Amino acid sequence: MKMMKFVLAAVAFAGFFGFEKSARSQLVFNIQETTTGVELTGSGSFHFGIGFSVQDTPAGESMFPSFGLLEVGPTVPKFGIFQNAITSGPGSFGPGSFAIGGTSSGDTFGFTANQKHVKLPFNYVSGAHLSGQTTWAGATLTSLGVTPGQYNWTTVSGGINDSIRLNVSAVPEASPLTLGAITAAVAGLVTYYRRRRVTA
Repeated sequence: MKMMKFVLAAVAFAGFFGFEKSARSQLVFNIQETTTGVELTGSGSFHFGIGFSVQDTPAGESMFPSFGLLEVGPTVPKFGIFQNAITSGPGSFGPGSFAIGGTSSGDTFGFTANQKHVKLPFNYVSGAHLSGQTTWAGATLTSLGVTPGQYNWTTVSGGINDSIRLNVSAVPEASPLTLGAITAAVAGLVTYYRRRRVTA
């Protein structure tokens, strides 16, 4: 009986810490260069406790790489901010200056790594899912001053260790095999139509 109680207690203990671990959340941002511009997407959730306040200043659809600022989603007149939430990570993700995006949709949220702030909707419910998108049409990573790579930040809020991850990807270059296949296909079509004209 004592052994059974010990086993049940151990299972409960492991379950408790398993729940705590699963309660951790992450905000993930992706900056992808395409043939038509640069697209920023963001998703995930965040936990916050004491220190969350509302700022009556506009935010959204912008980046400031050299300052570590990134905000996805449409511009809003005010936002919620959790100060000093970022405990470690780089202070920037490129040498670029401030740049406002074009089209945006979804939720507005982001962070300022240089100031260690996390920005959320002013009426955000801790742990709720977020998703947003912003596009810089005609831009490139070079013109925005964003350096490709993966950036990671750790955060502490509401007694839970959350995290932020930023993935930056350039336009993938076509492989020599792909270019060769396209060239061969075009040459084949040209030959085909020439033969049809001769036999017509």
